[in-house]
Amino acid sequence: MNNNTVEIYWTKIPSAIHSDELSKFTAILDQKEEEKRNSYLVDHKKKEFLLGRMLLKGLLGQYLGIESADIRFEENKYGKLYLTPNLQDKKQIYFNLTHTDGLVACAVTLAGEVGIDVENIFKDHLEVMPLVFQEEEKAFVKKPEDLETRLQHFYWIWTRKEAVMKAEGKGFSMKPLSFTVPLNHHREFDGEYHFYTFHPKEDCMISTALCSEQGTEPIYEVKEIQYDEICKFEKT
Repeated sequence: MNNNTVEIYWTKIPSAIHSDELSKFTAILDQKEEEKRNSYLVDHKKKEFLLGRMLLKGLLGQYLGIESADIRFEENKYGKLYLTPNLQDKKQIYFNLTHTDGLVACAVTLAGEVGIDVENIFKDHLEVMPLVFQEEEKAFVKKPEDLETRLQHFYWIWTRKEAVMKAEGKGFSMKPLSFTVPLNHHREFDGEYHFYTFHPKEDCMISTALCSEQGTEPIYEVKEIQYDEICKFEKT
C-alpha cells in the first residue's frame, strides 16, 4: 500500500451462522472487547462486532506482520479506535470501521485520518433532516420527486457527514448541522477532505472521508472480502 492509497474492504455477514459458531475466534479479543461483545442482547449484533474485529485485526496484522491476536486498540473519549503506541511505532496506519444490517466495512490508509460509514439506503429517515442538514443540503434531498431518489440523496449526505465525524474522532459530539459536505460527484475534495461514495450492493451506500490538505486525489482500492477469507486471517 502506497502513501496515497485508501483500501476499502467490505463483507456480508452470513445470516446462517450463529454467533456461537464464531466463539473459536474470540481469542483475538481483549477483555474489554469480549465484555462489549457479550453485552449485546441480540445474536446478529454479537456477530457484527466479532466479524468487524476479525476483519480489521486480520488486515492490520497483515500490514504490520503480526498475528491478529497481537493487535490491540486504544479508544479516545469518543470511542474512536487507534493502535496502541507500541504498534504505532511500527507504522503509522489510519483506519476506521463501520457496519449496518448484514454488512461490515473498513478503510485502511497511510495517507491521513480516515472515516467510513455504511448505511442501508431503503430506510426512510427523512424526518431528521432539520436536525442534521443545512438548507442547501435539505434542498438537494427534496429536489427529486420520487422517494427512492430522495433517499439516495439523503444517504449521500448522511454517510459523508458521519464519515467526517468519524475521521475527526469526535462522533456525534461534532454536530452534523455544523458543517456541510460536497453534493455533486462520487469523488470530491473540499479543501480539507477527500470524499468517495459508492454502492457495495444495491441496498447500501458507503462513503469515506480522508483528511488531507493535499489536492492529489487518493487511489481507492475496493474489495469485497468473503467470510471464509476473514476466517483464514485467524489461527484456530
